[in-house]
Amino acid sequence: IIREYFVKVRQLAFDDYFFFCDEIMRDPDYPTLQIGLHDEMCHIAQSDIDALTIIPRGHLKTTLLTSYYAIWKLLHNKNLRILVASDTLDVAKQFIGEIKDHIIHNKRLKRTFPELKPAVAEGRTDFKKWTSTEILIDRTKILKEPSITAVSAGQTKSQDIFM
Repeated sequence: IIREYFVKVRQLAFDDYFFFCDEIMRDPDYPTLQIGLHDEMCHIAQSDIDALTIIPRGHLKTTLLTSYYAIWKLLHNKNLRILVASDTLDVAKQFIGEIKDHIIHNKRLKRTFPELKPAVAEGRTDFKKWTSTEILIDRTKILKEPSITAVSAGQTKSQDIFM
């Protein structure tokens, strides 16, 4: 029964972005996400609808629509290249830091999706690209760009291909 439950939770988290955010990514010490607000944000993100989200500070916009979403998209395609852009590079680096923390320290994420892990150089124990501006996860293709790259709004990455 436990194995069946685990398989169902994994599939739900893979298929339903709101479930992924609330049950896998959310710190268990924080309240559950709100129906009518966070589920709508997650539905729009999962549907790949271009939308401008105008909600006051402190309502998890960045967490749900940048950090968690990048992780969820990489679960669906380990070969994606994601560009995280912000007004300043320091803010973009904070997003990268949050994503890295979840990949390394989020026990529910690691238990549910153990295949999502940093790429390790062959014969070494350190990660290939794991800096304040770049993350490279273990993937199936050899690509020149990291899995996630942080830039400021003024930087150009036009030659690269990003989600």
